[in-house]
Amino acid sequence: MVPMRDMKNAAAFTLLVERERSVTATCCGYEAFSYLSSEEWAVRSDELAKAKLFSCFLLTEQEVERGEYIDFDEFAPRPKAEYCL
Repeated sequence: MVPMRDMKNAAAFTLLVERERSVTATCCGYEAFSYLSSEEWAVRSDELAKAKLFSCFLLTEQEVERGEYIDFDEFAPRPKAEYCL
């Protein structure tokens, strides 16, 4: 954690974030902002995307187990007929 006044020196603050990968700035002793290095941001973004994807997979598997699905061969003609394709 660093006080917000330490952010005035942008070059030094940038080096700190790159070195530490994650920095929290404080204001009046309270957490105000969190900063991540570009690498850490990419890693966390990828992890979030994977979690969302796996959540969709899990939901799909549950729907299949409950029989709440339509076979492709049954579904595919519907949009074609509906949209005159």
